[in-house]
Amino acid sequence: LNVSSPEAMEKAITTLKGVIDKIKAEARPVKFYGAKPAEAGRSPQMGGDSQLRKAMGLS
Repeated sequence: LNVSSPEAMEKAITTLKGVIDKIKAEARPVKFYGAKPAEAGRSPQMGGDSQLRKAMGLS
């Protein structure tokens, strides 16, 4: 920022605020893909692939 004078500082801050406001106005919501978060109070359902579970020593 140019702080050589109060006017220059104010102009720089105004410019930055304008840029930030433009970025916020054009922003899109973030979308997360993949696994769904666990629900409270529910245990996970067991998968149906018994061969894989047996190979991993889980059955």
